[in-house]
Formats: sequence, C-alpha cells, structure tokens
Amino acid sequence: MLFRSPVFHAANSASLRAKGVNVQIEEGGGQGCPLMTVVFAEVLHQAILDLKKEEGVDGVVAFLDDMTVVGAVNFVLPAVMRLAEKIKELGLELNLSKCKIIPKDATMVRSALVEICNDDPRISEFTLATMPGVDTSSAEWGDGFGAVIAGTPVGDPRFVHFHMDKVTREALADARHITEMLVATSGQAALAILMQSSTTKLSHLMMTVKPTIAELYLEMYDVGLVTQFFEVTGLMVADLTDPETELVMHRLRASRRNGGVGLNDPKSDCRQNFVNGFTMGTPRLADRTLKGKSAEGCIPTLSSVLGNKFSKGEGEQRWSKATSEESLKTSPMCLGFYMAYRGLQKEVALDGNAPVTGVLATPVEAAGIAEGKPNGNVLKKFASLIAQQRAAVASKKADDICSRIPRGSMVREAYVYSMAHSSSMTGFIATCPTYSGVIGNVHLQTAMASFLGLPIPALKDHQNTRLPHSLQPIYLDPHGHGISKADKIKGTATKDRHDSFLIVLADMLRTAGVRHTVEDVTAFGGARLDPNTNLPPIIPDIIIKTTDQPYLCDLKFMGTGTAPFGVDKEEGAAIETRATRINDEYQTAASNYDEEWNTTNATTTLRSYGRVRGLVVGPRGELSKDLVDLIAMAATAAGTKNWMELGEENASLARARYLRVFRRKIAVAAVRAQAICMSSRLEQALAQNAGGSRPSHRVRTQRWKAKKDHEEYANTHASFASANHSARNRRG
Repeated sequence: MLFRSPVFHAANSASLRAKGVNVQIEEGGGQGCPLMTVVFAEVLHQAILDLKKEEGVDGVVAFLDDMTVVGAVNFVLPAVMRLAEKIKELGLELNLSKCKIIPKDATMVRSALVEICNDDPRISEFTLATMPGVDTSSAEWGDGFGAVIAGTPVGDPRFVHFHMDKVTREALADARHITEMLVATSGQAALAILMQSSTTKLSHLMMTVKPTIAELYLEMYDVGLVTQFFEVTGLMVADLTDPETELVMHRLRASRRNGGVGLNDPKSDCRQNFVNGFTMGTPRLADRTLKGKSAEGCIPTLSSVLGNKFSKGEGEQRWSKATSEESLKTSPMCLGFYMAYRGLQKEVALDGNAPVTGVLATPVEAAGIAEGKPNGNVLKKFASLIAQQRAAVASKKADDICSRIPRGSMVREAYVYSMAHSSSMTGFIATCPTYSGVIGNVHLQTAMASFLGLPIPALKDHQNTRLPHSLQPIYLDPHGHGISKADKIKGTATKDRHDSFLIVLADMLRTAGVRHTVEDVTAFGGARLDPNTNLPPIIPDIIIKTTDQPYLCDLKFMGTGTAPFGVDKEEGAAIETRATRINDEYQTAASNYDEEWNTTNATTTLRSYGRVRGLVVGPRGELSKDLVDLIAMAATAAGTKNWMELGEENASLARARYLRVFRRKIAVAAVRAQAICMSSRLEQALAQNAGGSRPSHRVRTQRWKAKKDHEEYANTHASFASANHSARNRRG
C-alpha cells in the first residue's frame, strides 16, 4: 500500500535546457519527497545487516548510500562484492570507481589486492585513498593516506593536516566572501553571518579530530574571523593600553551571557568540543551499580569509539574496562580523549594540579530510572561541569585584567556595565536585519564601539570640534561624552530618541495584550488648575493598567560621560541610580504644583498609582531593572495569550520564546536610538558652528518621519486626541 501512495507518484519531468532535451521520469519517487530517504534506508537495511555478519567484517557504518566497512582487506573486499550482487536485485548498483581503501599497512594491502584480483578482477577498480600528489604504488602510512567520512578526515596525520588546512581556508574564504558581499548594504547582516561562522563552520571537526592537530588550524581560523570582525565594525584598538587590549579581546570571545560579543574562540573550545563529541554516543538503558546499589540508568554506548573489545555483552566488566587505563592502550581515540579531558581539568584547576581520573571515572550524564520512569536522580554530564568551571575561570581572569585598568577608562566602564546588564545589553549583537530591527552601518559601528568602550569611528574626523555649551567650552572626544553634555545644541534629537523608543515599547505591550496608555493627558487631568494651559501638571510616558493597581512608567535616556558615570560615583550603579530618582522627581513635580496652586490634587493622584517605575536606557543599551521587569511581564502576558496560536505545548514555552524576541527587539531599538541621537546632535553642532541654525534636509526629513510615526501610533493606541506635546511641557 505504501508504494501506491500518491506521494510516490513518478509522473515527473525534467528539462536539460543546455542540451535542449526534455526527460520524462517514469520510475522513482517525486522530487523532494521526505519519505524517499526512509524508504531507501529500509530497502538497504537487510543487505547491510547481512554484510555485518560476514566473516572478517569488524564494523559497518552507513548513511544512506555512503558506507564505511572496517576489517582486513582480504575479507572485506570479497564481502563488499557479495553486497554488490545482492543490491542488484534491489535495482541498485555499487559504483566501484568511487570505492576507496584506507590502508594502515599499505605494503600488505597492495600485495593482498594482487591476490584478490586474481579471483575477482572487478576488485582492481578499488583504489587507495590518499591526498593529492601521493604515489599509491610506493607510499606508506604517514605519507598522506586517508579519506573524508561523514565530514571527518580519517587517515594518517599528514592527511588529517591536509584536510584541516583545506577546510579551514575554505571556511575563512566563505566567511570573507559573504561578509564582503553583505557589508556594503548591511553590516548588521554581515556581523550576524560572522557570529554564526564562529560557532558552526568547524564544530563537527572539533568533535572528531584530535585537538593536537585541530588546534593549529582553529587558531588560524580564529585570527581570520577576528580580522574580519574589525573590518566589518571599523573599530580601532591601536591606542589602547595592553590591559585594555587584552580585555577587549577577551570580550570579543566571551559569551553574550557573560557580557561578551560571542565571537567564539574555536582554538580555546577545541578540547571541550572533542570531549563533548566523545560523550555524545547513543544513550541506552543499562543495569549498573551506584553506591553499592543496583540501579538502571542511561549511559553512553562506547562501542563506536572503543571498538568491539568493550561491546560484546560484558556488562559491568565492559564499563570497568572502558574507564580503566587499559582503554588508553587499546584505543587511540580514548587516548586522545583522555589527553583533552586532562587538559581541561588542568585548565580549570587553580593550582595547576588537577586530580588524576580514569577515562570516564567522572560521572557522565545519567538519568535514574524507576519502574520505567525517571526518578529525579540526574547527574550532569561532566563535560558540562568542566564548561561551567572554564567559564568561571575565564570570568575571574577578565576581572583580574579589569582591576589593572584605572577608573575612567571607557574599556573598563564598558566591561563593568556589560557584566551588570548582560541580559539586556547584548541582544542587538548578531541580530539579522528585519523591517523593524534594522541598524544602519554607521549606527552599528557606533553601538559596537560603545559596547566595547572603544573610540567611535563616526567621530574620528571631528575630534576636538567645539560644541555649543552655555558654560565652559566643551570639545568633542573619541567617545562622544561632549555630545551628551553640550546644552546649546539645537534641534529635537533627544525628543526623537525618546519618542521612537517609546513607540517600540508600546508596540511590545500591544503585542502582549497588556492594557496601557501612552502619554495619557487624562491621568492627571483632574489636578489641572493652571488656566494658561490645557496640559495637566504631569504627563506620564506609559500607564500600565494591571488588574491589581495601575502604575506609571517614565522613560529616560542617559548619555555617555554624564555625571552618574563619574569616577567619584559607585562603579556600575549609574543606571539604577538614575532609575531610583524618577519616583522622587515625580513627587517633587506634584508637590511643587500643589504648592503653587494651593491644592493636594496632584500629590493625591500620584499616590494612587504607587511607585513610579523608572525605565532607563544607558549609553550602551543598558536597561534598568524596572524596564527589564516590564519586558518579562509582557513576555508572560504574550505567552499566556498566544501559546496555542504559536503551536507551543504550554504558556511557559511560549513565554520563553516571546522573551527572546522582546529582548532582542528592545535591545536593537535602544542602541539604534542612542546612535542616531549622537549622530544627529553632532551634525546639528557642526551646522551651528558653520553659522547655520538648522540641520540638513535629510536630518529634517528623518525627524519629520519619526514624529509622524509617533503621532500616528499615539493617536491610534493612546487615550488622547493628539500626541503633539512639547518636551518642555512634560514633568517628572
């Protein structure tokens, strides 16, 4: 019945246009049918099982039409020819010209081939697998014998070196080609590709090639990726001190969870990936003894890497052998694993003397089973424990480097705030450009430079430019401090920054189904007594209308180099310090208004809302705790509302999905708003210095569009008729 299914209908045709030939396909499955691979494997399955039973065949690994057979050549080749005869009955044909032999003893294999070919001349089509340029008639093991099996080089060390060099250079060339193609139109997309290249291009090789070989080429790959990163971002590190450079390079490779860029260091991770790959064997349930008691649990099947010596029903003896020194002598793979694991142990040992263990003496990932169900006894995979220890050691090293850098250094400041706000700051990194999440090339460079505490490339050509200021002269510095401090720069860049980010926040709340209003003039409308204005004494940015009690939120941006970041202030606390002041500012504004008009209406209204939440965005995209909590609340509401529509199993999984999306969306909006504000204020300052008072036509057009978007959103979703409120009329 299966083969009569319409899915396998073979009425397909193909056109070879270059030759002007139309081909009618009358046999086989439909192009792209997802079941055809399963059908093919099922048809070939019995033939492979028969091959494994052949005398002298030590092992067979097959993936669809690719097959590797292990054993003595004088047994394996006749067995393969018998397989070829069997699969002819299935309509399949073995392509002998593509069959290769990897000889451990080339001299013996060549002489055996002469004898076997006398019995079956077809075997003469088999060739020895080598790297290019090797004379198969005289070469020996070590001269370049080997082949690529399932993406992994299998052969002598020279062949593995050859393949690693080839693949590494190809991977670098691919990454460079893609980034160079994309960077002109979207540095954001080029950076996302570069981030992905650092984690996936060579991961499978790190798991299967011994680190003593792989590390050489992964270091070359790492240097190439870092070079491309600096080319894409345009960042400059030439003028940094040695500790500052060391800290920046650490943050390039640190995970985003630890306040880094996440450009993984393949060389550093090589041994970790090799250990992970070794312990990722197919799990199976097995009886074993745990703390003197018999238990059933999940342990890796080691036969694929240890050979048949440990896989023939030896039970606990098999496990004991696998974890003993004997395995180091009988399995080169075990030896490679042990050396990699010992290296990781020593790397995380504080005194350099890690305890000696057997190959698998430390617990692997194991799930306790009782009556066919997990009993809650779970042991973490030891490779995961090592990874956690490595992260802790790396973090301590970064802290030590930071301590050698004096306060006032932007590199140190950026590191401190990245560690304090890692969950919110790093969301803009490696995001693919979308309609609502695009960061222009110049603004991406500004955001990345601020994130790492480096000089901003867009300011390089304008250093020491005098900026309009009411008091002592302020001059432009490499990090843009003066742009935040200069109070005589005209224009509406700061208001545009506020309004554009407010739209993104409101859109997130609307998506989540959270009841809210934006710049609601009715909130304090009952307290208005001033006959000269129609505006109330306070206009909150957002009112969140929860079921318990509505509360007010006020949005504030902080510029780099402003007072809370001073060396005399608590390090790393500027964002929360600013956030805590907002509630006091609202109370002061309400109290002053009531005192002026001899009333208590404003203060009473403010108290009814409780504490005012301070939604503060820092110069590097840091978010205050209240803003982070608001994002989490929105994700919870969205998950509860939409989990079925998303196809998730429950609201909790949907919440996690929304949380990732919202964090990324807000992070992109934060750094983009800060970067646009900096460039707009710089352009306005330059225009004022040149004798003008207005920004360029392009900047005015951008601001008009931002204002129009803000008013359109506010008119549609807020509870008032017009959103055209001047910044000077807002209080709080």
